[in-house]
Amino acid sequence: MFRHRGTSSPIPQSGLSLWLKADAGVTLSGSNVIAWADQSGNGNNAQPIDDSPIFISNAINTKPAIQLSDFSTSRAFTISSNPLGASGSTAFCVVYVDDVCSEGNDNGPVFGNFGSTIDDEIEIQTHYPYGPDCTVYDAFATTTRKNSLTTPVTITNAWSLYSVHSTNDEWKDYVNGQLMYSDTTNVYNSSVGGDDATLYIGKQTGTGTFYIKGKVAEAIVYSRVLTTEERQQVEAYLNTKYAIY
Repeated sequence: MFRHRGTSSPIPQSGLSLWLKADAGVTLSGSNVIAWADQSGNGNNAQPIDDSPIFISNAINTKPAIQLSDFSTSRAFTISSNPLGASGSTAFCVVYVDDVCSEGNDNGPVFGNFGSTIDDEIEIQTHYPYGPDCTVYDAFATTTRKNSLTTPVTITNAWSLYSVHSTNDEWKDYVNGQLMYSDTTNVYNSSVGGDDATLYIGKQTGTGTFYIKGKVAEAIVYSRVLTTEERQQVEAYLNTKYAIY
């Protein structure tokens, strides 16, 4: 089990269910990532699928990151088990998003099939950070896709810190610590969505298959909704580490 030796954890430990970071637990074959070990101690390890994700040793603030898909290659990870909680969940990711919006294309999610369901009529899917109309779409741990009409910061061709939480009657997402969208009528969903009952980092399945074009440096999931102070603690840890904003 993962332990912080000699110092307290930089983030809350209660409910920590998935912790993937490019500077720990990455197994390489050359520059190809062949395994990514969960640092939460829960064994929710990430295994590459499709083409091999690529390790980048100095990607952001001298820290490494992992290249997921681009415009010619599809790269993603599967997660070994569901890290979502029974009644609420919170997630964070440090991600670099390639600009596909200007070309009229969809982008995919960091957290794929995490609670999102598929409905052929309304196509509920996670499309963080951009759907086909330059809108942020996300269906993380909910029964209805949220469409954030505006973003407080530029999130394409740049590193950003995205965080989201979901529970009954509350769904919120943030970019670089700024609230982007809030829904007080949310219905929580902890089941695995998609059409193949598989959790992904970097891929979504359903009425279509979408891969995020970009890189990820760190991804964290809690099996509960964090307090405001706890969320800010995780955001401060990630921002200090990666100097995002």
